[in-house]
Amino acid sequence: MLRIINNPFYFIIRAFEELYPDKTRVVIQFVDMEHIDKESIDETGYGLTFFPDEENEPVHVYVDIKLQVKDAAEILAHELAHVAVGAEADHNELWEKSFDDIYKRSQNMYEQSLKSSPFEDIQLKSYSTTELLTELHARVTQKNFSEAI
Repeated sequence: MLRIINNPFYFIIRAFEELYPDKTRVVIQFVDMEHIDKESIDETGYGLTFFPDEENEPVHVYVDIKLQVKDAAEILAHELAHVAVGAEADHNELWEKSFDDIYKRSQNMYEQSLKSSPFEDIQLKSYSTTELLTELHARVTQKNFSEAI
């Protein structure tokens, strides 16, 4: 079985689910934001939350795949805060509190996981997504696993 240890996206999603258990219809996609149809939306940046017209349709969250891991994780928390407070809230105080709650809770979860991780010396903040996966693969494929860390 293959596992990604200390996946920051996992912690952000888990924090969001714990804080907002009623917000279950969400689809998250990592995409090249340059290919998002800018004609149908007001603005784009590094992330986007799209609220559908139909109530039974899921909310779609898009995060730019070209970002560094730490930046993509923060953008995901940002977009999930939009999901938490709804389409009309924009970046008001309610949104800001939601973002802070999601981000802080996910950071606490991440820090707790480092205490038991064999990869605790990997600093996600300095790796791109590709570099992180390459580093993890190199460590896991070492003949003597204990020397890899």
